[in-house]
Amino acid sequence: LTNITHGLLMRNVQYCTGLQMAQ
Repeated sequence: LTNITHGLLMRNVQYCTGLQMAQ
Protein backbone atom coordinates (compact mmCIF):
# COMPACT_ATOMS: atom_id res chain seq x y z
CA LEU A 1 0.00 0.00 0.00
CA THR A 2 2.84 2.38 0.82
CA ASN A 3 4.50 1.78 -2.55
CA ILE A 4 1.24 2.46 -4.38
CA THR A 5 0.65 5.66 -2.42
CA HIS A 6 4.22 6.79 -3.05
CA GLY A 7 3.85 6.06 -6.77
CA LEU A 8 0.63 8.06 -7.01
CA LEU A 9 2.19 10.92 -5.06
CA MET A 10 5.19 11.09 -7.39
CA ARG A 11 2.84 10.94 -10.39
CA ASN A 12 0.83 13.81 -8.95
CA VAL A 13 4.00 15.86 -8.39
CA GLN A 14 5.13 15.27 -11.99
CA TYR A 15 1.65 16.20 -13.25
CA CYS A 16 1.63 19.47 -11.30
CA THR A 17 5.16 20.26 -12.46
CA GLY A 18 4.09 19.67 -16.06
CA LEU A 19 1.16 22.07 -15.67
CA GLN A 20 3.42 24.79 -14.25
CA MET A 21 5.91 24.34 -17.10
CA ALA A 22 3.10 24.49 -19.67
CA GLN A 23 1.95 27.90 -18.44
